[in-house]
Amino acid sequence: MTMGERIRFFRKRNRLRACDLGRLLGFGESSAGTRISQYECALRIPRPELVRSMAEIFHVSPQAIAIPDMDSETDLMHFLFALEDTYGLKIGWNGLDIVLYLDDSMSKTNSLLHISLMQWMIESEKLKKGMITSEEYDEWRYNYSGRTVSLDPDLYSEEIRRLNIVQPAVCLPSWMCSLDGIKKHAASFYPAGSEANI
Repeated sequence: MTMGERIRFFRKRNRLRACDLGRLLGFGESSAGTRISQYECALRIPRPELVRSMAEIFHVSPQAIAIPDMDSETDLMHFLFALEDTYGLKIGWNGLDIVLYLDDSMSKTNSLLHISLMQWMIESEKLKKGMITSEEYDEWRYNYSGRTVSLDPDLYSEEIRRLNIVQPAVCLPSWMCSLDGIKKHAASFYPAGSEANI
């Protein structure tokens, strides 16, 4: 999806016409709609400060608008390959679907990403279980900045346990390959003094 498509998506989500958005951004009456159409059709690229202004109007993070251009499945595949190289993203099969997950050995070195993905999983699960509305979920996604992520994994472990989120059985991280590894990892999910039933 191109930046222009994201602009159009958020403009329509906010029930704005192109000319309305153009006027809110300070363009003159005669050029407001045309300028926005040029951005949406990728004939022009908005300057970073204009993207920030659009984000304020849309009530989203600027990163939600300025995502990398992925116009084809090939572009998306190369983006995923880059995530594999940089963050240890892996692909697997859980018996029903293709799943993407973080390589356990690299997730410790990329703890912010690991925790960010845990946070995403929690919000997604809340949506599935009707604990939040789709509007609340979108508000979380489109305003995500990473600055609100707690680096304390215990907070997320508790929430995952509370929501009864189960990891796909086939995509087992390395720590699940031995009983000692399971016990060691389970200790991080239970408060000190409690006994994990393993």
